[in-house]
Amino acid sequence: MKTTSHIPSPDALLAFDALARLGSFTAAAEAIGCAKSRISQLVKDLEHDLGTVLVLRNTRRVALTEAGRRLACHAAQLRSMLDKVRPDIEEAQGAIGGPLRVSSTMSFAQYLLAPLLGELAELHPALEMELVAENRLQDPVEAGLDFCLRTRAVHDDRLVAKSIGFVYEELYAAPAYLARAGMPQTPEDLLKHQLLHNSYNETGLDWRLEKDGQFVSLAIRPTLLCDQYAVIANAACAGVGIGLLPQYVVSPQLARGELCPVLPGWRTSGWPVFLVYPYRHPMPKKYEAFLQRVVPRLRAFLGEDGAHP
Repeated sequence: MKTTSHIPSPDALLAFDALARLGSFTAAAEAIGCAKSRISQLVKDLEHDLGTVLVLRNTRRVALTEAGRRLACHAAQLRSMLDKVRPDIEEAQGAIGGPLRVSSTMSFAQYLLAPLLGELAELHPALEMELVAENRLQDPVEAGLDFCLRTRAVHDDRLVAKSIGFVYEELYAAPAYLARAGMPQTPEDLLKHQLLHNSYNETGLDWRLEKDGQFVSLAIRPTLLCDQYAVIANAACAGVGIGLLPQYVVSPQLARGELCPVLPGWRTSGWPVFLVYPYRHPMPKKYEAFLQRVVPRLRAFLGEDGAHP
């Protein structure tokens, strides 16, 4: 026979394994659930691909050649491996453990997700969580992410986008700064103050504020520009000026009296927040655990209308 470089067919190897174990084409066909002629053809194909005789046939029994006996060991290993596939996958689907990769903006990671993932870790210690803090918009499928918290809608059949709530920015400053510079009475008064601006926002150097149907757009000259809310909040606490910040960022400082609201009721128009993740059916248990624990807590922080509890 002419030796070829074909990779042996898995179907042919499984048919040969049944033949080697059971000793007859009829029994092998019954075990696999196919016609006897199908077993015979698969074994012939295997002999052709491997370039050797595997089976000595006569009217009463089947005998394996030396090559056949060696191949039988490999075929048995293949069957053993395949027998483990379904239980292993079912275990992975049902286990609340293993890797869990989540991505979000820097501020969501620091102020929202890090504490919530800590709570999830206490409930399910077998989880191996990774939190990717990245302001750049990421594709969960391409980046190998299980979940992605982001502020843009998604139009992709591969992905699910679950609405979480809204983010609004409001005005805050340190009591010491306001005692020194005075409390603004109108949005226009802000232009007389030192202002702290998040350069990550897409509004350029404009502050667009609204209150009860009134809208004001201010072209500002900020004292400090930075693309991180944490820096803006720390600068505001230090008395550098007035900053536009989400309530989920400043709640601890408000509770400690380090910051206080400026022009209460005035805020940015806000933007929606989505939890985006690849479509999966059925949903593995670890992902269900994440959704059941984290989504309600995020909604409690952000609220349907952006109102922080």
